[in-house]
Amino acid sequence: MAVVAAESSSRDGHSYAPVPSSVRSARELVRETLRLHGLEAGVAQVLVSELAANAVRHARTEFTVGISVGDVVRIEVGDGELTLEGLQIAPDKFGLRLVDAFADRWGVDLVPTGKRVWCELDAGRLAALPVTSSRAARVTESARR
Repeated sequence: MAVVAAESSSRDGHSYAPVPSSVRSARELVRETLRLHGLEAGVAQVLVSELAANAVRHARTEFTVGISVGDVVRIEVGDGELTLEGLQIAPDKFGLRLVDAFADRWGVDLVPTGKRVWCELDAGRLAALPVTSSRAARVTESARR
């Protein structure tokens, strides 16, 4: 994971209230965006779900979701929390272990208004890496221990 200081940038961000139903809305945004680009959204939906759920659970502030698509698919979830609370990969926690396992790269940008947690997937992998892959099974099994 990389922590980088950066200025705020917009990636077609959509704002959401810090409520559980917003996680589903963020997932739908990613699915529809990738569908329009002819890409499989399964893994990207898992990633945005985990990042949005962390924003709801830990930051408890309005959050934004942005997605850019090119050779790399970059998903960003920004919130108003100025700390890195909830961003540790703990052995007894599931969420960020999935992000770490599925994303090609991920990290956190600290911005004046909070933080932006991002992950990237090489676009060429999306159609070939279903959510039910052996990677997911290994992460799921490891998290249950």
